[in-house]
Amino acid sequence: MDQDQESSGFGEPSTQEEEFASGQEVEYTSSDDERHNLIAETAYFIAEQRNFQGGDALDDWLQAEAKVNTLQQKIKLINSLN
Repeated sequence: MDQDQESSGFGEPSTQEEEFASGQEVEYTSSDDERHNLIAETAYFIAEQRNFQGGDALDDWLQAEAKVNTLQQKIKLINSLN
């Protein structure tokens, strides 16, 4: 997938989503669609890390959502300090 191409939530993740999943710095996105895609791709990476064996899609989603929420809260805090 091209670096500038947005992920549809299925298939290969975008570069931005790969960076988020790996813990690298990523730009804050505010639209609901972008947030949903980021959570979906992060859940994909969580499942991928266990080779898609065992686990539960809902648990993956909830864990991914918590990661995205934490990241967004940190970015808001940092922005409020500037």
